[in-house]
Amino acid sequence: MNTLPAPLRQKLLVQSTEPFSVVVAFDSAAALNHAKQLCSHLLDKLNHTVDIQCSWCQFDQLPDERFAREAVEVAAVADLIIVASAWASEPPPVVKAWLDKSLASRTDRDAALAALIGSPTGCLPSYSMAYAYLQAAAARNQLAFFASGFVAPQPASPLTDLNKRASALTPCLQAILNRPVGIPRWGINE
Repeated sequence: MNTLPAPLRQKLLVQSTEPFSVVVAFDSAAALNHAKQLCSHLLDKLNHTVDIQCSWCQFDQLPDERFAREAVEVAAVADLIIVASAWASEPPPVVKAWLDKSLASRTDRDAALAALIGSPTGCLPSYSMAYAYLQAAAARNQLAFFASGFVAPQPASPLTDLNKRASALTPCLQAILNRPVGIPRWGINE
């Protein structure tokens, strides 16, 4: 909890009838798992004395207009918005649109935007387009911002997939390779 901005730490420590609202947008299972670990860490640090309400949103769900509209409404009132991505590349346009609409419709600026960004080493990549975009979005909307890196498996190269397919031995290919090599010759010209 020491990594949280001071206004959020205070909000978590003050007794309230309202639950602490967290919205997580994620792109992969690795990013989702890391976001769950962060939420669990918050609960552990607070000795489970605060009610934390988490809402989850996969990047792939945002193109659905109805879902996106609901996600904007939930994020607009959240205390903490987490964008978790296994890759350091720039967020997809649909995620940017969702985040921009959510942040623009906020009335309470006492919140934070967090970036959880994956890399092969687990360190926050210095070249991260996602980090730069999310940090700028938080600054534009006067929100606290913090970021963390996590170990995320990198996607396999298409060439690796092709190599696996090329070296695969199917039953049909096995039958062709195992058939007798020579053809018995017979006939008038022998």
